[in-house]
This record gives sequence, structure tokens and C-alpha cells, in this order.
Amino acid sequence: MGQYSEAPESARHEPRALAMLAGLGAASAAVYVAVAFGMRFSNEPADVAGFLVAFGALFALYAAAGVAARGLRPARRPLLLIFVFALVFRLVMLCAGLPRERLLAALTDDLKGRATGYSTFLIYDNDVWRYLWDGHLAGAGVSPAAVTPARAAELAEAGQPPYAGLLAEELWWDVLDNTSFHEYTTVYPPVAQLAFQLSHALAPGSVFVWKLLVVMADLATCWALVLLLGAVGRPRSEVLLWAWNPLVVKELAGSGHVDALMIALVTAAVWLLVTRRHAAALIALGASILAKLGSAALVVLFLRRTRPWSWPALAGVLGLGAVALLGELPQLAAGLAAYAREWVFNTGPWAAAAWLAALAGSSRPELWANAVTRGMALVMAVALPWTGSGSARSIVGTAFVLLAATALLNPSVMPWYLLWALPLAVAAGCRSWPVLTALSLLSYLHYCGAGDRSWWLWLEYGGFALALAAEAGLWRAARKRGTLRA
Repeated sequence: MGQYSEAPESARHEPRALAMLAGLGAASAAVYVAVAFGMRFSNEPADVAGFLVAFGALFALYAAAGVAARGLRPARRPLLLIFVFALVFRLVMLCAGLPRERLLAALTDDLKGRATGYSTFLIYDNDVWRYLWDGHLAGAGVSPAAVTPARAAELAEAGQPPYAGLLAEELWWDVLDNTSFHEYTTVYPPVAQLAFQLSHALAPGSVFVWKLLVVMADLATCWALVLLLGAVGRPRSEVLLWAWNPLVVKELAGSGHVDALMIALVTAAVWLLVTRRHAAALIALGASILAKLGSAALVVLFLRRTRPWSWPALAGVLGLGAVALLGELPQLAAGLAAYAREWVFNTGPWAAAAWLAALAGSSRPELWANAVTRGMALVMAVALPWTGSGSARSIVGTAFVLLAATALLNPSVMPWYLLWALPLAVAAGCRSWPVLTALSLLSYLHYCGAGDRSWWLWLEYGGFALALAAEAGLWRAARKRGTLRA
């Protein structure tokens, strides 16, 4: 990707741009307050529609802020303004999921471990309960990969230690009841498990404390992105495209997804790579893989762009992860295999491959779709790193494409998976990826019974294709004019 926009016109427009940005930030904060403290998150069509309207408004404000930020010079004041509002948005959304009628009492219960103060689905997601459960098991010396929640409940009811002690308090029965997929062991690797254990050590069973740790990782991504933007010669104010992105705020501060940890590590790893800190880059990449496996798509790229003497750093980190999983790798692999086999949601390329296979007469089109999409992802992960100039922007662009493909070629394209590639999309100058993050909110129509109809998939992926085509057209036009900066 290249930068096809012209440089900011002059410093005289900056006060007006700052004032506009402050106004847009204040308006966004007001909407987040309405979402966190005034909305219900249920399967009722009216509640889902309200959620989509609110986040549609937030994305409109976000788009306007992105335009306003283009008029800002690289200075401390614009960055400070961006970071202050980013922090405000996240602090507000930490409370999303608490009941409006007894907010302070529920938060107190949550922090003191007396009860599950948050609603089961927070903001249409409930992964957080598995995180708390895994941390609870590990805190008692039980591996989350060794026992399913259903089996743990059976052993507790039979009075078998240590499970009986693990479920001695009503709080943990509530956490267990809120956890989905009781028949499967955890799918989260060692670094994610360490984060779960840290949260448990700080405040057992606290959703708020877990989400606070997620926000800290999210803000670390903001800072790493500022450094990366500087390294590739792009305006640092473009960090706004991550920091103010409503999907980021919703999925991380609002829903507390552990992906924040992987994203922070990946963004730092790419910055370290383009600034030629090879060993540190490989260590950060290895840690990111052990937080969420999606970043394994970057291994060949990093090996291609680092010196062989630094490769043992990556091997060492992954080796430590393997040691941590010693004896439990089969269970973890089985859980991941079940996830890959059975979860299909919000998918575009995978669905297209399955449709073509069915059209060709296959009785098991999903098998062909799995083979085609995973084969494509593997070929890209191996082949793409051998292309490009090796410049900082080329490396960032390749890393973005690899993470974007990893997310999109998955049978299950959860909206927060799109965040894996978002910091690199910003650093690569790709504006169609933020458009996809907005369109992905259509997938939440699933919660009001629209899951069996595909019209919103056509809107989501068709809109992204149009945005991508428009961006490619602008890129080609800028190249012809000679205004494209490589």
C-alpha cells in the first residue's frame, strides 16, 4: 500500500482541525455513555437495531475525525487530544454490561468476588467467562486444557477434590453457567493463560479487572502504532484510526477479548522488525503466537527479514510455550480442531468456496472449503514474504496482507478477528480495512434471528470489495500523477 493523499496544507488550519476533532471526540464520548449506561443488549430486534444505530453513528463520527486529523501536524497536542479521548471511550465502556438499575452495587460485587455483576453477554459476547474460568482453574493448579467445564462440574458434584473446592462458591457456578461450549477444553495458548492467571490473582472472578488489563494492552497498541507510523514516515496522528475505531472500543474495552494482547505484541514486533531490532522482533512475534495463534502467519516474513543469528530467539520463545503445554498439547489441539471444524460464522471467502464446491456436486462442500481457504492462507504465508522491496513500508504492507488473509479465510470471521490486521492497515495506508470493521457490525444481526439469511453478508463483503476497488483506483491515479509516496 502507498500513501496517495497529499501532505497537510499548512499549520494555519490546525486550530480549526483541533477544535473539530475535540467536538467529534466529545460527541463520540456522549454516544458511548448512552451505549454503556442506557442500552440493553438482548436478542430483541429493537435492542439489536439500537446497538447498530448507535455504532453506525460512532463510525460516522470516526470517519469525520479521520478527515479532521489529516489537517494536523505531527505534534504533541494532537496526539494528546487523540489519546485523552481514546482513554475516555475505554473507561466508559469498561462499565458496559453492568445493570443500569444497580450499577455501583454490581460493580462492587464484581470487584470483591461476591457475584457476577455483569450480564451474561456483556455486549453480545461472552468469551470473558471462559477467560475467568481458565484463570480460576490455573490458580488452583488445574490445567484448563486437561478438563472440560462439563467434566469439572461433574467432578465437583461428586465431591472430588480439587473440583469440589473450585466450585464451593456460588460465584464460580455462575461463571461456569455463563461459559459457552462446556464440552470443549480451552483453546487459549500459554501467554493468554498467563494473562488469565494474572487477572485471577488480582481479583478472582472480576470482569472489570480483566477488561482493565485488556484496555492496558489496547493502549500499548496505540503507543506501538505511533512508533510504527513514525518508522514508516506516516503522520503519527493516524493512530486515531485505531484509537477511535468503534469496533476496537466495543470488542476490547466493551467485550474484553484477549486478542488485544496478541495485537499489541504483533504491532510491537513489526515496529521492532522495521527498525532492525531482529532478536527483539522475533521474541515479540513468538509471544504474540503464544497469545493467539493467528500471528503464526508472519513467521516466514520475519525469518525472511531477520538475520539467521537471531532465529533462536523465536525458537526459544516457542520452545518455552511447548514446555508449558507439555502433556497437554493433544487436548489443546483437539479443542482447536473442533473449533476449526464446527464454527462457521460471518464468513465470506470460505462460504464462496463451499458454494462453488456444492455447485460442482460435492457432498461435503465444507471439506473442500477448508482445504481451499487453508491452502490459500498457507501459500500466501510462505510465498508473499519473498516479494517486495524489503523497505519498511513493504514489510508493513506484507504483514498487513498476511494477517488480513488469515482473518478473512477463516470459516469463522468474528468481528474482533478483523482487529488483528487493523494497526498494520493504518501503518500501510489502507483505508478500506477500517471500512470493513464498520461493515462487520452487520454480523450482529445474527442475534435477532437473521443468522439464516445471507443478505447482510452480501452487504458486508460487497461493501468491502467496493471500498477496496475505490482505494485501488485512487492508488493508481496517484501513481500516475506522481503523488504516491512509496
